[in-house]
Amino acid sequence: MKAFFFLAGLLTAGVPALADGFPSVSSPWAELRKAPVFTSPPLALAKTWGPALPANTGFQVEKVYGRWVFGRPSPLKYMRPQDHAPSGWLFSRMLVVSGDRDTLPTSVLQQSRALLFHARAAWKKLGIGKEPLYSPLDFLEALTLSKNTMAAFSKPETGESARNLAFFPEAFAADEEEKEPAPLGLSGADLRFLDQELKVVKEQKKQEVRVRESRRLKPPPPPPLDDKTRVGLLGRFMLERYLELPPLSLEEVDGHIYMRATAMRALSGCPKAVQDYWKNRRWGYFRIFRLRSRPEVKHPWFEIALPGGYFALSGKAIELAGDEAELAFVLVRQFVRELRIKHHATRVDAKSWPKNLQEKSEEVWDQMLKAQSTRESENIDVADEIAVDMRAIECLARSGYNPEAGITYLKKLAMNRGQPWAEWFAKHAIGLDYRIERVSALTEEALAQQKIPRSKDTQAKRFAAAAKQWNILP
Repeated sequence: MKAFFFLAGLLTAGVPALADGFPSVSSPWAELRKAPVFTSPPLALAKTWGPALPANTGFQVEKVYGRWVFGRPSPLKYMRPQDHAPSGWLFSRMLVVSGDRDTLPTSVLQQSRALLFHARAAWKKLGIGKEPLYSPLDFLEALTLSKNTMAAFSKPETGESARNLAFFPEAFAADEEEKEPAPLGLSGADLRFLDQELKVVKEQKKQEVRVRESRRLKPPPPPPLDDKTRVGLLGRFMLERYLELPPLSLEEVDGHIYMRATAMRALSGCPKAVQDYWKNRRWGYFRIFRLRSRPEVKHPWFEIALPGGYFALSGKAIELAGDEAELAFVLVRQFVRELRIKHHATRVDAKSWPKNLQEKSEEVWDQMLKAQSTRESENIDVADEIAVDMRAIECLARSGYNPEAGITYLKKLAMNRGQPWAEWFAKHAIGLDYRIERVSALTEEALAQQKIPRSKDTQAKRFAAAAKQWNILP
């Protein structure tokens, strides 16, 4: 239990210490709530705030209740007093303390903000979900994994913190020093100087109006709806349509952050080509219970990569892992595998948006299932799977995990291939025995030749404590 409480301490690191100044909003979609519960509706704010609190907005904390903090966002520059926000509740994982920042770059956070904004608009047109909560994904995608939390989790190299840019810089007016100089009047013995002076006065008044307008804060424009956002929304639509997600709870929030931290640590050890591929791409792992089309199989082994960087991992796939290193293998393997899969180009027609989401999802769902299958994939064979396994094992070794954890996980799948929950994997993972044999031999050779570092770190206690509290298979 001590290990889990240590993990919980990391997950609540966003609770601020006021001595160092106010924390700031880091979430791509932070909304003030009326109460410290997931089902509480958001507080209505003035339109000048935008659809959600802008990034880097200071948050003046008044009290803390568990993972929730109560306080008031600092008013934006040039905001009218009547538009100031009231005090409300905000989840601590949507804030970072002074000197800390998100592990994600600003460009990715902007993509997430656009996706969350347009998901609500599209779902409303399709009649999906009810305000204010549409799906657990709304909340999970708004959480922050900060640099300091990640450093405490995996001890990576850290650099000086940098201040995030605002999401909507156009919402902030220019400083007074940036005023344009007022035009000068005419001088000299001009017989029409009175008319000219009258024109100058009119121009001065127009200039004063323009300056006043520039000082007044205006509502930010909505995030752009581009092809990348539509593809992301398609992946999210498929995740909610075809898979059953667990309800939102504190344990689910902890588990989501725990999976992301584990995946990021493993990704940090991958070769440059893999890291560069995911550097400015959105991705997220989400735990699922089962396929909606197969409710009779209560807890199947399942993993799938969907458009827009959405990865679904079943509770059984997580439970099969005996420690954190084995879980890291399952997570990082999908990152590596995506580079080898030649996906069909996914385009969603803007003219029929969002009505075409359902039709498009049926087409892409079949493609995604085939891409996950060694038997049915058009361009992935056993040799490719072995190469993916070895690259994933390299990622484990160079990030400090035990590299042999990947082999252990594959052997567990081979031993349980006759179980009902492993039916899909046993059918589609052809050549598994040969694959395990080759990966074991190649790993032993790489360790002997010191091509990859040898480590025994598995974080078994932390994983056991987190899994127990996570309630993987309720």
